[in-house]
Amino acid sequence: MITKKSFFLTAFILFFAIKSYSQFPPAQGPPPVSGEPIIREIPTFIIKNIINIMLRDSIVPEINANILAEDPPIGINVSYTFEQRKPFMTETKYTDRPNEKIVTLPFKIDFKLDLSGIPDRHIFQNLFINVSCKNWFSNSGKMQFDLHAERPFLDGPSFTEQAINFFVGNWLTPFIDNKISSELPGAIRKSIPIELFKPDCNCLSVTAAGAAPSFEDSFIRYQKKFKPRLDLISVNSSIQISVDSIKRLPANNFESGTVLYDSVENINVEIYANHSAKNFSLAQIREGQTRLFTDNKMLVGRPGTGGSLILIANVTQANNRRDTRFIVFNSNQNFGNGVQKLIVRKSYFTKPTRLPNGSLSKPMEVFRDAYEITVTIKSSGMEMMR
Repeated sequence: MITKKSFFLTAFILFFAIKSYSQFPPAQGPPPVSGEPIIREIPTFIIKNIINIMLRDSIVPEINANILAEDPPIGINVSYTFEQRKPFMTETKYTDRPNEKIVTLPFKIDFKLDLSGIPDRHIFQNLFINVSCKNWFSNSGKMQFDLHAERPFLDGPSFTEQAINFFVGNWLTPFIDNKISSELPGAIRKSIPIELFKPDCNCLSVTAAGAAPSFEDSFIRYQKKFKPRLDLISVNSSIQISVDSIKRLPANNFESGTVLYDSVENINVEIYANHSAKNFSLAQIREGQTRLFTDNKMLVGRPGTGGSLILIANVTQANNRRDTRFIVFNSNQNFGNGVQKLIVRKSYFTKPTRLPNGSLSKPMEVFRDAYEITVTIKSSGMEMMR
């Protein structure tokens, strides 16, 4: 019998297990612009104008053309207003690859529906332009602009429309909602071309300026600083990582007692050390077995004080199910110098159970240690020369 005390204790433990394994590897860059060489600037109004042209010349005319083509035609015309919001620095949130710092420019679109004899309806859409310095960690970093538009949402009917809808037999509002919603652009993710004379970069910042809430005098700043080639980095300014082995640990479903996921697995192991990566394919691995890796060495530049070495491990099953884990070593830890273990976990969801109050519990994700990956880190010049 499950007591209230044992239930909440289990929930408490599982909550923190979920919390600790749902974080994202921290972004390591690009660093903010500073000093020389020349810092380049892009006013955000330029990006706003590009989006405005897309709305004016293609998106809104297409919506109106589709509405006009309805049989019978719907007496609705769509117009819009477009507002910028305060830009800010943020980070990508990948769990299975290195993250980066980006500039986000938020916008809000208000599509106005002009209906004959009926108060206007509005459709709102949040749109973001994410500005990144792609491959900033190399000598080939380039500015990139990605558009992300959320799915638009239709504002509710006015009191007048509700009254008209009632007197015509409650068909008007559902008709408007269904017809208009079917013509709206869905969620959009795409790169947008912005011509730059020199897009080369490895540093990125944003300055918010101008009156709130639009901050239309804001600008993006970027620059390209000299970065030594990785193959020319000396042993004293680099870290060598050897991915030595992987051991498959026993991992069972507590409820059913069955093996997670299969008794015999064919897996792909992907390891990131900062932005360097290695891939290994393993066939027919069973619990308790250890496999050694060959061609397993990676070299990364030694971060400065305050920097870090981030190891990310992904284990992908033949059915493309992926489990991931990361670990961070800071400069005060000598970037993990020595032999380190990285544990990747598998998971399963518990079945609902009857609680003391008669309700059913929600499924919860349970994690089990599944793979032990051994790496050797050499972050000392003298050790690396041995």
